[in-house]
Amino acid sequence: MSILNFQAVKKYPLSVALIISLISGCSAIDTSRQDQTLKNLVHDYNKLLIEVNKTRDVNPLKDIADEPVITKLSLWMAAWEDGNVYLDAELNNIEFDELIIEGKTAVVLTSEKWSYIYRDLDTQEIAEPRKSISYKMQYNLEKRENNWLITEINILKEA
Repeated sequence: MSILNFQAVKKYPLSVALIISLISGCSAIDTSRQDQTLKNLVHDYNKLLIEVNKTRDVNPLKDIADEPVITKLSLWMAAWEDGNVYLDAELNNIEFDELIIEGKTAVVLTSEKWSYIYRDLDTQEIAEPRKSISYKMQYNLEKRENNWLITEINILKEA
């Protein structure tokens, strides 16, 4: 017990126990807050992804996603535009399967259910019928200047 005076522990066991539980409780709250922050970030990314596909303006993602993530999305959108369509998607469900935080990096694993259609860029008419798809996703994140940023997104399984 190098941090606490052994005599104080013997004299005030309840006080010491209370302090230790408060300290460990604060740690649990911090972890819970950090977990919720990461979940919110992934959820926000997916909500913005829907809008970005409609507007083809990736600027709203710059606060939450690293440049390679945005570039990859831009390339997909450019390919769809070459076909004169855009993706009109809906996130039907997202479940957070696992969060792994190690210092300034984190991995968030999700199960997601999406439905989407392709719309004609000019007429907004449906170019391809609605499809539903499930994904197992991996989001890699990095903490930079006290803010988390999505640095990589991988599809682990598609069904």
